[in-house]
Amino acid sequence: TSIRRKNRGERQGQADLFTISEDRPDWLEATTAYATWISLPEDNIEQVAEKAKQYETLVDNSVIRHQQELADLWTAAFFWPLTADTLETVPTQDTFRRLRDGAYALDRKTAKQVKALAEKHRFFHWHLEFPEVFMQGQGFDCNLGNPPWERIKLQEKEFFAQRDPEIANAPNAAARKRLITNLPESNPALWKAFASAKRMSEGESHFMRASGRYPLNAVGDLNTYQIFAGLFRELLSNNGRAGVIVPTGIATDDTNKQFFADLTEKKALVSFYDFENREGIFPDVHRSYKFCLLTMGGPNAAPEGTDFAFFLTNTAQINEPDRHFKLSAEDIALLNPNTRTCPIFRSKRDAEITKTIYRRIPVLIDESKGEAGNPWGAKFSTMFHMANDSNLFRTRKQLEADGWELKGNIFKRDGEKYLPLYEAKMTQPYDHRAADVIISATAVVRQGQPDSLSDDEHQDPNRLPLPRYWVHDAEVEDQIGSLKWQLGFTNVTSPTNERSMLPCFIPKVGVGHSMPLIMGDDKVSLMELGACLSSIPFDYIGRQKLGGVNYTFFIVKQIPLPKCAQTLRKDILERVLELTYTAYDMKPFAEDVWAELYPEASARPPLPEPFIWDEERRYKIRCELDAMYFHLYGINRDDTDYILETFPIVKRRDIAQYGEYRTKNLILEIYAAMQRAQETGQPYQTILNPPPADLSMVHPRRENGL
Repeated sequence: TSIRRKNRGERQGQADLFTISEDRPDWLEATTAYATWISLPEDNIEQVAEKAKQYETLVDNSVIRHQQELADLWTAAFFWPLTADTLETVPTQDTFRRLRDGAYALDRKTAKQVKALAEKHRFFHWHLEFPEVFMQGQGFDCNLGNPPWERIKLQEKEFFAQRDPEIANAPNAAARKRLITNLPESNPALWKAFASAKRMSEGESHFMRASGRYPLNAVGDLNTYQIFAGLFRELLSNNGRAGVIVPTGIATDDTNKQFFADLTEKKALVSFYDFENREGIFPDVHRSYKFCLLTMGGPNAAPEGTDFAFFLTNTAQINEPDRHFKLSAEDIALLNPNTRTCPIFRSKRDAEITKTIYRRIPVLIDESKGEAGNPWGAKFSTMFHMANDSNLFRTRKQLEADGWELKGNIFKRDGEKYLPLYEAKMTQPYDHRAADVIISATAVVRQGQPDSLSDDEHQDPNRLPLPRYWVHDAEVEDQIGSLKWQLGFTNVTSPTNERSMLPCFIPKVGVGHSMPLIMGDDKVSLMELGACLSSIPFDYIGRQKLGGVNYTFFIVKQIPLPKCAQTLRKDILERVLELTYTAYDMKPFAEDVWAELYPEASARPPLPEPFIWDEERRYKIRCELDAMYFHLYGINRDDTDYILETFPIVKRRDIAQYGEYRTKNLILEIYAAMQRAQETGQPYQTILNPPPADLSMVHPRRENGL
């Protein structure tokens, strides 16, 4: 702390290394010599040999040596180990300034440490390696490259995978940490290697975050591709072009939003071509991985907008005009107002449909508008982290050994409860009991695997899903207070899955981080929100935002959600109730829906038993909900047809089972009936018999209901 305070005071009014260097007469003299050298001919062996000889003289120039010493000192300061042995030699701004001005020479101990750090971290100073390029603020005219895609933070599992499999395969982060802590006694040599690797990664991370070299790129969990993208842009001349191959996340991930927004706002992003590795363009990279060809220029390099193409699988597809579309900075601000990250469209038509929706319907949360930008009152959170909070979890074996009794899927003893810990794999839309979690005897990772409940099991309203862990009721209440039900969604997904957004209403339970929660004070808004998130139109729009496999908060916030009128809300909630209330543990949710459907308490009929699980009827209810939301989003019939064709897995499954794309045909049929009802002013007549939430569709009253 004292070193940082001292250096902060010495930095007042000081520029960085490169600004200081470039305005000195001796530096300009040296760069002029380089410019002369670079123009020497290389037409024969003798000329090449002479040029090489002169180069050795150039790099041995006292000015260049001095600049090298300065650059190494400045860079080494960010990697300097702050230990008792090195504190007295830590370089500060005053050390740098005096060395620069010739008023100081590095002492032997400091010079030795600088040299050691420069060699260990392989310092590379672009302005010294290419002084003829960077004199007077110039840069390269063309940068091309495929930089490494590696996380900078040391990955413990990777580090120990070959060195100590027991540590690498520890059951959770807490167990792994205990084993690492014991290394100084159990394996001192491995501890030394681990500490050295950790220090190296921390030094590199510190340099990237604190040096000021990468203000737009050194954000979040650092990856080398981010840093290289920023570097390639920084090294450009104003009229130059940089082309890099990097993961698509450079444009779609929240951590890269500042960099991407700066590119688009300055009209410096020339083109962006996104690829899936499905055809093995990179044989050693997973086939589901997404990467892009990113072309950047100087300010105003793309005055008419950026040329985009997405979901390419081979380079020949770049030549297909229908895959290309242009987006301006204004378009991107409309589609992602909070992050200014890039939407992902497969075609021009996708772009036009989505832009039309955004012009008509506000996003879930527009952060620029404060409270007014969150009309749903939605809040996002996660409850328990599966690794970091593992000390709170208990297995069935542990609880039963301690005398706890399992009732339904809750352990009880002496008036206390251990609630099931839900993981996303246990749920599906409108199905909070889609699967138990079983432990695989053979899996090294992902040992908890889903075991789907059968239709027969679903028809038993007392059959609840069994997790692999339970957590104390008090821990859950610390997170959600008095809430009796929740709305969550699966955060690991893909735009190529059958459905990408997988929300679910769930009871009061513990929830792992694989299932983020959407919360709010208005229960009715949450019910309506869950219905919209479960619809095909929402799923379609959300797919235009997914650049990877994580459905994050920042994506959900920037998807438009239509509010509906009171009459239509009743139609929606009746269907949501029948789809959701199929077991006794969702009774608190049913009570809240029931109160909204029958606001007059004196006229409110008793809450019925759970609804019978009927697959065919549930399918028709969901098709009616999808048709309603196509209307609510203002999507016309032709675009509805087109959108439904963008769900190929649903189509293939339907054709295999029914010989036709049944889901599309039924939704379009319902859509047309709703359209006729609007035009004639007559109420829509449901295809369900009996109608949704009809009391004839509930289980007989039981005495043993949970």
